Amino acid sequence: MVLQPMKYTTSQSNCADLEHAFKFYNDTGRDYLFSRIVREGFQSVEWNENDEELQKRCIQLGQSILIPMVETINKVGCGERITDDVQIRVKSLHTAGKFKNYLQRLGVEAVFEEPVKEDDQYLVRIKKLNKSTNDKTESIWKGDYW
Repeated sequence: MVLQPMKYTTSQSNCADLEHAFKFYNDTGRDYLFSRIVREGFQSVEWNENDEELQKRCIQLGQSILIPMVETINKVGCGERITDDVQIRVKSLHTAGKFKNYLQRLGVEAVFEEPVKEDDQYLVRIKKLNKSTNDKTESIWKGDYW
């Protein structure tokens, strides 16, 4: 390869990534968060945005960061545990069991709901606990400092 590959993402993609990541603000790495925020700055300059366009980008970016974090803080404050909810489709329950064992070996705390049979597959919903964000948020609610 003569030229280094370039990654280009849309503002909507950056903000969607940040919205998900800031729900689990204490579990997501700085590099993941920071790179998406920096991309927004460079896009704004590249597109030579006027004040109105920049203001719109700022609002969208800020909402992507603050709204999910505030929702997390409120939920933990009410005693709820924050989970990353995902689902998988498998043809065999054996495959779902192997995936569950894999997550356990990684030290991932996850709750697997009962599989639901759909045609020739099983839908398995999984709630992955993001321990660091839950624990940090709870400790701050109890009066600890950042």
